[in-house]
Amino acid sequence: MYIVTVKADFALLPPLMPKLMFHAQLRIRTLVGLALNYTVASANRNNAGVMNKFSIVTRIGIALSAMVGLTILTLLASYWLSEKADHDALAINVAGSLRYQAYQYSWHIMHSPEKAEAVAQALSESWNHNVFNRFQHEQSALTDLYRTTQESWQNFQQRVDSGEIPANRLMTEIEPQIDQINAFVTAIQQDAETRIRSIRSIQVLSLFASIGLAFVIFYWL
Repeated sequence: MYIVTVKADFALLPPLMPKLMFHAQLRIRTLVGLALNYTVASANRNNAGVMNKFSIVTRIGIALSAMVGLTILTLLASYWLSEKADHDALAINVAGSLRYQAYQYSWHIMHSPEKAEAVAQALSESWNHNVFNRFQHEQSALTDLYRTTQESWQNFQQRVDSGEIPANRLMTEIEPQIDQINAFVTAIQQDAETRIRSIRSIQVLSLFASIGLAFVIFYWL
């Protein structure tokens, strides 16, 4: 009996949103506290008249608006990327299951042909999983790889079903298909890692922007 051991892929992406919300709230509280401190200091230095007080209030309003706007923009960008990262985790798992199902299909073709049709149906459902719907709308290298890998597998399966590939050559012929699926899984993993790095970059840039804005407010007020 031919036994195939398959290593499944599981993506363990960190729960990003609670951290993002915590940092966003902390940043707003810190910057608002700085602004209020600057307001008190400026008001103590500028008691010359009503017009000066109105000018200070206007400046504080603009400063607070800039702070809140920066925080909201950062939070929205991080949320958008983290949502895509969650979908990538599922895509990695589904793509990894394709490799296992491909081996399972070949084993049943050789040893239990009556069960091969059920495995072929499961493979078709995996290829058309909802998590791959984005490849129908976007154009990228990953989309091209998905379509190429799927078409290659469908052609291979048709050749097996028609008897063009006999059972004694099946394991040799399936290896290139497995290599393509492996490349597809790796590409999804790399794409997910790129999104995580983008989230981290946004957080770092937001931190420096907040510090720079605090200095500007301090000088302006």
